[in-house]
Amino acid sequence: MDLLTQAPADGKKRGRHPVRTFFVLVLVVGMVAGIGYFASRAVMAMGLFDSKESASVEDYPGPGGESVTITVAPGATGNDIAESLVNAGVTASLTRTLGALNENADALKIQPGTYALRKEMRAADAVAMLLDPAARADTKLTIPEGWGKKAIADKLAEIGGFPREEVEAALTDPALGLPAEAKGNAEGWLAPATYTIDPGAKPLDVLKQMVELQIQRLDALQVPADKRQEVLIKASILEKEGKYEKDYLRVARVIENRLSQPDEETQGKLQMDSVVCYGLGKVICELDDPEIADPSNAYNVYQHQGLPPGPIANAGEPALQAVLNPEPGPWLYFVTIDLNSAETRFASTYEEHKKNVALLATWCESHRDVCNEKKKN
Repeated sequence: MDLLTQAPADGKKRGRHPVRTFFVLVLVVGMVAGIGYFASRAVMAMGLFDSKESASVEDYPGPGGESVTITVAPGATGNDIAESLVNAGVTASLTRTLGALNENADALKIQPGTYALRKEMRAADAVAMLLDPAARADTKLTIPEGWGKKAIADKLAEIGGFPREEVEAALTDPALGLPAEAKGNAEGWLAPATYTIDPGAKPLDVLKQMVELQIQRLDALQVPADKRQEVLIKASILEKEGKYEKDYLRVARVIENRLSQPDEETQGKLQMDSVVCYGLGKVICELDDPEIADPSNAYNVYQHQGLPPGPIANAGEPALQAVLNPEPGPWLYFVTIDLNSAETRFASTYEEHKKNVALLATWCESHRDVCNEKKKN
């Protein structure tokens, strides 16, 4: 790790600066020749450290005392990391800390995050702890694609150790940063990803990151502001109905075809169970006839044409991309006929679809355990 080029903590190494390399060579040669004084003056002229720093103790003997946390920010350079260690009292001098970083071949692997170290450590030991996962003082929270806001709230409360009611309050806090089109509902706006919960963080801090990331993803895909909610609704349905990512592009086309054909076979109705179940407050359910016939459920897409009032889950990037670029085709129906191989059949007529459903029924006759387990999930 060449700290004089300020390599970032994310592992990207920038090219060496020829002038700086020259001065480093001067420093090394000067020390060997016994003219360290002049070499140190040359380095000070580069602004790496001042005369007070050069006169300070080079390193602590270790092993260290009082616990302290330091944070490595995303994109932090070697110099940034060294300064954080010195300022926190973990290491004694900037020059020795930079040296320890350069001497450790794995220093480029230091990840952004918060670490629990000790004051007055040897610089080499401090660098080693930054590479030790056990020294992480923060907590990782992973949100899978297709989770609903309730599941996310449960996981955030569990992993972060937050009271459930505090998480619930954060979801409706105006400071969450939801755009106007969300109408105060965070569903769909919480980006699936892995997040870092820093010591002292509040639920609102973590949830705001999720909203910000989802908006960033929509912006990166050049989704106009007035289309963002529509895209999120479609992508959320795709997450729930398209069980396999390989089928996303075709399932996205099924959604589009059904919405665009109000006078055809499907009458502009999505007729998808996952949407109706969401309106009933259930993640998974087997709908009965009264539930399918109930128009009071605003999410009953068997009874209502068009999209439901809002997203039913939180979609990841593959689903968002599929909604924006569905595969061309005439399909209105689909069913997975082999739950082990994930073979899915698409159809453009109900008669054709019934034949595919019969194939699934036949498969389930000889794989009852798999089909029964699938119903639970």
